[in-house]
Amino acid sequence: MSNILSRDKYIETHVTYERYLTAAQGAEQQGHEHWMDGIPVTKSVYEFVREFRAKRPHAMFTASKRMMASTLGGAMVYNGLDVVYPDAPELRAGTVFTDSGKYCVRSERIANEKYSAGSEYYTVKQTQDIKKAVKTAMQFVRPFTFDEIQGKNKWQLTSAVESVRDPAASKLRNKLSVHMGDVADEIANMIASGYVPATRSFREALDLMVNEGAELKRLKDYKPRTCFVWSQASSLSYRFTDSGEIITVHNLADVPEVLSTKLAVLNIADAGSAIADVGVRINKSMFWVFV
Repeated sequence: MSNILSRDKYIETHVTYERYLTAAQGAEQQGHEHWMDGIPVTKSVYEFVREFRAKRPHAMFTASKRMMASTLGGAMVYNGLDVVYPDAPELRAGTVFTDSGKYCVRSERIANEKYSAGSEYYTVKQTQDIKKAVKTAMQFVRPFTFDEIQGKNKWQLTSAVESVRDPAASKLRNKLSVHMGDVADEIANMIASGYVPATRSFREALDLMVNEGAELKRLKDYKPRTCFVWSQASSLSYRFTDSGEIITVHNLADVPEVLSTKLAVLNIADAGSAIADVGVRINKSMFWVFV
């Protein structure tokens, strides 16, 4: 039976399915022995990850960028795996790997003062003791909290609100930036008669303001109340940004209607495309809702 994952089973963090598939096919052809969650790995990484999984069984592993080693048979296998968790598989919680005989753990939560902040090893702890390495992984490569998930996606909120504002501001700017010659002609016409726009640009600006002006002005300065929503395997958590309280429900019927109706729309919307007065879907489990 093949160890190779199908595209829908593969978790893509920083290695594309195509790159993984090339490595996996080569390893399988060489009869490589050590595999973890469908990823061909070195023996030392296999032992490291097996110990870690024994203590954190719901952790999931996938191919890690630039973590490759050659076997005696010439196959390329991974000497490092990215760690993700079921409630946020899109976000890498950390990386476990080996380097020069040492077991290594990489995580954004690590600040290794032995290295400068710009060094790739600033976020790495390493040891020759596998038990210590597993303990480090348990400490730093843990599931994300709601605060961490929300913090990682704050830029999505800023981007979404701006994408609602910008078209309105641009449309107003384009129509209301009238050529000086037209301004002079229009003023003369206003003096000479009751106000009926004489220039095309003024007529277009007037039509725009009559038909869309109020809505465009509203959207130009759009600043909705917002709520971050994280849908997990067996629950849903949300927090309004003007509140410190994280609310978790285990039954979708308990989600407030002001959220549920908009989440229904966002679930079928394109990821990253903001909808005014609705929100933006970040991925299949995370949302910013405009309430």
